[in-house]
Amino acid sequence: MTDTPNLGLPFIEGSQAQKHVTHNEALRILDAAIQIAVLDTTHTSPPVSPVEGERHVVASGASGAWAGHVNAIATWQDGAWAYLAPHRGWCVWSVAEDVMFVFDGTHWRDLRNLAVDNLPHLGINTTASSPNLLSVKSNTALLTSVNVAEGGSGDARFQISKESAAKTASVFFSDAFSGRAEFGLVGDDNFHLKVSPDGSSWSDALVIDRTTGKITLLGFSSASASRTQLSAAPIDALAYSGMQVNGAMEVAQENGATAVTLGATGTLQFKYLLDGVTAGFRGTFVAAGQQVAAPSGMPAVKALKITVTTAQASLGANDELSILLPIEGTRISRLLSGTSLASAQSLGFWFSAHRTGTYSGAIMNGGKTRSCPFSFSVSVADTPQWVSLSGAGAIPADTSGTWVNDTSVGMVVSICLAGGSSRLGTPGAWATTTSPGLSGASGSTNGVGATSDVFYISNVIALPGIELPPSDRAPLIMRAFDQELGLCQRYFRSSWDYGTAPGTTWTAGLDQMKFAHPIGDFSTTQIFPAMRVAGTLTTYDAAGNTNKVTYFDNISGGWTNNGTLTTTLAKQGAMFVQHVIANSRFTNFGFRIDARL
Repeated sequence: MTDTPNLGLPFIEGSQAQKHVTHNEALRILDAAIQIAVLDTTHTSPPVSPVEGERHVVASGASGAWAGHVNAIATWQDGAWAYLAPHRGWCVWSVAEDVMFVFDGTHWRDLRNLAVDNLPHLGINTTASSPNLLSVKSNTALLTSVNVAEGGSGDARFQISKESAAKTASVFFSDAFSGRAEFGLVGDDNFHLKVSPDGSSWSDALVIDRTTGKITLLGFSSASASRTQLSAAPIDALAYSGMQVNGAMEVAQENGATAVTLGATGTLQFKYLLDGVTAGFRGTFVAAGQQVAAPSGMPAVKALKITVTTAQASLGANDELSILLPIEGTRISRLLSGTSLASAQSLGFWFSAHRTGTYSGAIMNGGKTRSCPFSFSVSVADTPQWVSLSGAGAIPADTSGTWVNDTSVGMVVSICLAGGSSRLGTPGAWATTTSPGLSGASGSTNGVGATSDVFYISNVIALPGIELPPSDRAPLIMRAFDQELGLCQRYFRSSWDYGTAPGTTWTAGLDQMKFAHPIGDFSTTQIFPAMRVAGTLTTYDAAGNTNKVTYFDNISGGWTNNGTLTTTLAKQGAMFVQHVIANSRFTNFGFRIDARL
């Protein structure tokens, strides 16, 4: 071997003369090969006036003195070009391009274009280590798109992907490496915005449901805390958008806290339980409905309690026990149901049952020719729970059927406690039916199967659209009692004290309505607020006789019952009475006006 294997430096032979020649040749090669910095890598012909020691990489297509030396390192030494053939892995710095090149055995490659794959870690201006395999220390960072003109899409997108739904893909913000805020898919596939005061205790401030886009503002620890952060109107303002009447079960003008018996019957019957709330029932069972204090765990003042006193183990096809909330057409007109612009609606209520299982209900139009059943589960006995039909589970819009928007029944909300097969249908879809419609969904539990069956219902909310408040906000969306009472008096009112049944006996001359007028004249009483329609007027004398009055008998000098009113008439805004009782100038009577749906 006469040369070294890598740089090709010539060896000095033992008996060689003029050893300095060989030595100097080796020095020239070392001078050309060590710490290689070339002026450029793009020239194909030698410069006209090279400087001693000047180096170039001979570019492809070389000519002249460089012909046949493509990729070689050409060095001007002692008035001539010396060529150094590169080996794989040699590196040179190009002054003109300001770039480092590496020889791959065939071409000089720009190090900037080399693929950097499967690096164990990468630190930029800092040291990277597990778990931060990529670490960057910089005051700013920039990601910019590859424009269309450069062969890119013009977009710039940063993706963070996680292994599974239960893992986390997020952006984390820290103060001196102590976490303060985080957003992303944190622990599930919903979008979370979390904050922390100390890096260890974290709370969701905002959650966006991945399926519905529903936004839940949770504040730093609770929904109430988030309200202090908002200047916008609170969700409680939605109370005035509620289509339901007496959803909080607080108004009971006629019956008060007295239980209403739902007796065994072979035909479908309806009875008013509370203002705006009726029971639809048929079967051999016997039940009772009553306004009571809400049970422990139900965030309400009052609730409707249903108890079964005589059980029915097996239901007939047309048997049922349903709680119905009829709603006036003017209150549901904003839904535009029955048109192509119809809106979905949401329904929520607090519910408790002694018997666990699947319960149901339905939304029906006033004519009960369109029904949309729904179902829900009760997994823990005697424990109040919030039933929410909202978001993806909201009642879908109905673009078909007849939906009135006048003062008649526009819609009926049904909560089915028991239903035979003919009273139940497929949940989640609108069906065309014949009256009395569908009260619930197939597969419902028989809630009258034992005398231990007890139910509580309160805070019924029916809203346009798919949004409902969370369970702890339900009581706050209810209208105040005085406002709800005024609304209920549009449908029913009486001259008795609140909660006292019309017809209850009273002391003549001291209680109820008292008129003094000539025989044959009309007495007029204004009604405010106006009734829904000109309702049915019933009068009572002091003994409770219907359509009678108590009058003062001028001859006997005392009050007498069973007097007859010649004319009784109720309009929406006024009540008219006329009597022609001989020897009497004064009449005294109680009344009720019924304009209920």
